[in-house]
Amino acid sequence: VEINPAIPLEFIANRDCVKYRDVYNIPEVQTIKRGRMRYQGFSLIMRSLARLGFLNEKAIPEEIRSDNWRNLLQNIVAKEDRTKSVRLSEEAILRSIKSTSLT
Repeated sequence: VEINPAIPLEFIANRDCVKYRDVYNIPEVQTIKRGRMRYQGFSLIMRSLARLGFLNEKAIPEEIRSDNWRNLLQNIVAKEDRTKSVRLSEEAILRSIKSTSLT
């Protein structure tokens, strides 16, 4: 979605929004699209973080815990890499983190 070329955004659609016909008092409408605007790349980053386990409610296993985010992510990716190949998006996040100081 382009509103301003200087700020690339993406549209994340909500689920079924037809129920809002009554809320907005527009009964003649057959389709309603509602959603959120996020900076471009937000969905990819959130999907990658979810795949790596950052968005689940389980405690991080003791053997991969770390005192800083960079090492924690490296430990998670290393553990993931032992069981299956790491997707390109996770590798891109890791490269980005390695190039910055997040300690």
